[in-house]
Amino acid sequence: MAASGDPRLAARLFFLSAFFDYLDGVAARAIRGETPSGELLDRFVDRISQCLAPAVLMAGSGDLPDLVAASSLVIVGAVRLAMPRDRRLFRGAPLFVPALMIEGEALAGGTPHWALILLASAMAALPIRYPRSQESSLGGRGGWRAAAWSLRGMVPAAMVLAPERVAAAAGPALGWAAFAFLLTGPILALRSGQSVSM
Repeated sequence: MAASGDPRLAARLFFLSAFFDYLDGVAARAIRGETPSGELLDRFVDRISQCLAPAVLMAGSGDLPDLVAASSLVIVGAVRLAMPRDRRLFRGAPLFVPALMIEGEALAGGTPHWALILLASAMAALPIRYPRSQESSLGGRGGWRAAAWSLRGMVPAAMVLAPERVAAAAGPALGWAAFAFLLTGPILALRSGQSVSM
């Protein structure tokens, strides 16, 4: 979609894949169907949807800085796939951050500045801890935090179903929210009692 010149449709398909990824996780936990091979396959598919697909969209401009930023995202995604997974915290910024920045801007017909994607990719490669779950990012189980966490799959569904004008306004806002998490995530990890480095 991105290569054929329809970045808005490509971005909507990205959010649709994010919604299905959420449903897949819910189903696996509900039936206790989590397996090591399933986890590895999920991580591989995540790298396609969170690194390769956004990189193709970013590289669509053909500008050298955008190509470099897109390539860095793919390289960091491949490196992160080889890293062991920490169940509680991400090591490095989550890869959904640059993906949301790219796909959110695409909903508005734009592309984020290449330097922001390079920064997000670099932060994903560094051994800085970021909160991973509702416990660390929202401050514990129960109450409104658990309810908010359980509704996280509704954000990609809303981005898919929203009228084009609404998605064009909400997409960049979602990208900037992801960028804010890029900057504040290590602080949230510290507040949850985790050390910042590996």
